[in-house]
Order: sequence, then structure tokens, then C-alpha cells
Amino acid sequence: MVVLLLVLWQEEWFQKHLLEGIRMVRKNIHKDFHGAMSCCIQYVYEKYGEKEMREYLSQVAHNVYRPLTKKLREKGLVAVEQYWKDLFCREGADFEMTYEGGRLILRVKKCPAIHYMRENNYPIAEKYCEHCRIVNEEICEPAGYRCSVAYNQRRGSCRQVFLKKEYQNDPEVSNKKNEGEGKNSNVAVVPKR
Repeated sequence: MVVLLLVLWQEEWFQKHLLEGIRMVRKNIHKDFHGAMSCCIQYVYEKYGEKEMREYLSQVAHNVYRPLTKKLREKGLVAVEQYWKDLFCREGADFEMTYEGGRLILRVKKCPAIHYMRENNYPIAEKYCEHCRIVNEEICEPAGYRCSVAYNQRRGSCRQVFLKKEYQNDPEVSNKKNEGEGKNSNVAVVPKR
């Protein structure tokens, strides 16, 4: 099934129908989507490697989230704030959002995707949480913004920071290690360009 999706992804008509389906899922929230996404991420990672997994997720994110990138460019960080609030409220996430010195900080205390997959015995891809970083990069970069995602996949929690590119030397968005987080934790950032 996943191989068929990967092959069909190259077809323009399939992309159009798939994107319509993804938008409908986001609108109606069908949490089994998380499990399907996890299986796809793991398959691509194991079969083709991390570079191809990142490229695949970048392409999907670029096509699916183009409207959000446009809103971010036009409205600023409030567009990202509205998107996450709407999605996480519908999914029942435990999260908080704050603005600190030109940065939007999203703290996810209980990721609805990770916890739903655990509760329903879905396998969770080794690199599952990387998709948030990759998607955020695809949303932010073309709009003139940067982001970072520090996550602990084992706990199902993360901290995401969004800011304008003009804040290049912001210590919140730099290469650093998660201290004391243990296995399955990572800090991923958009590289300075």
C-alpha cells in the first residue's frame, strides 16, 4: 500500500485528490491518519533512508501547507497560532502558546498523535516527530520565518518556536542539545541560510 502511494505521488491527479483528502481529514479530524502517516514515515526511512524521508515529507508539506505559508507571510505569527490552536483544540491536545519577545512558543505537553497511536497500538515510526520539524520548515522558510522543534517522542511532548528570520542570532533557535531528555529526544532547527 505504501509503495503504491509513493509511486502514485508522482502523478499530478493523485496529488490533487490526496491533498483534498488530507484537507478533509484536517477539517474533520480522523486520528487514524496519524497511524497511517507513521507507517509511511517508517517505510520510507527504512527502504530509502533519512534523506529521502525528509524529501518526501518536504514535498508533502510544501503542497499541503501552501495556504498556511501564504497566511503566515500576510498575517505574521498569528496565522501559525490560529492554525495550531484550531487543530489542537479539535484533537484535545494538552498545549499552551505564548509570545515572548517576537517569538511564538508552542509547548505541547501531550501530543494527540503520539498518545492516540499508543492507545490504539499503532507502531510509532522511529523518526515520527521529525515530521513536525520538516513541516514547520516548509511552512516558515518561504514566508521569511524560522522555527525550531525540541521534542521527546517517548513522552509525546515538544516545544516549538517560531520567529521572523531577522532574529537570526536568537538563542532559542540555535543548535543545542536537550539535556536530561534521554533516548528518543532531539532538538531540530532550521539552519541559518
